[in-house]
Amino acid sequence: MSNFPDWFGRVQPVFERYLDEYRGQDNLLFLQIGAYTGDASEWLCREILTSRSSILVDVDTWQGSDEEAHKRIDFNEVEAYYDERMKPYPRAIKCKARSSDYLIAAEKENFDFIYVDGDHTAAAVIEDAILGWRALKPGGIIAFDDYRWSHPKKDERYKPLPAIDFFINYYVLRENCFIYPVDNLEQVWIKKL
Repeated sequence: MSNFPDWFGRVQPVFERYLDEYRGQDNLLFLQIGAYTGDASEWLCREILTSRSSILVDVDTWQGSDEEAHKRIDFNEVEAYYDERMKPYPRAIKCKARSSDYLIAAEKENFDFIYVDGDHTAAAVIEDAILGWRALKPGGIIAFDDYRWSHPKKDERYKPLPAIDFFINYYVLRENCFIYPVDNLEQVWIKKL
């Protein structure tokens, strides 16, 4: 048990509902942007990516941000906790990098699932969204966390909502996709058809 906040627990039911179709399948490739302590990573490896041929790639800088909650956290300890926690899951690949750098290098239409929960600024979220969509396979799902999260500065440039709305309205809706209903309105899930 860690002393770090568990931000995954509140959204786990959405993961259970929409990722169940992938449970135990072979040759899956999942990407998580923003792994933190590995709460979602561990759950994905234990519950969904159970086939020996399925892989999870976790991309994170493990440096935190200027968010108030991050100022009280030692991210060296977070990373060490993540490393220890993920030892039982050799198919989880840790990539310590900026998500945009990783996604620019990623192959097109490679991932079955992409979870965007890294840098919450609008600029970073739109970059992750567009680059992630390019790397997502047809039939794959991209999910965004913290849709309604608000930075203490109350400035639109520091929150995900305007970026996600822009991505949906001016990018995704021009393509063939399905937007899943999410009860808690904290997340947005989109299937690329």
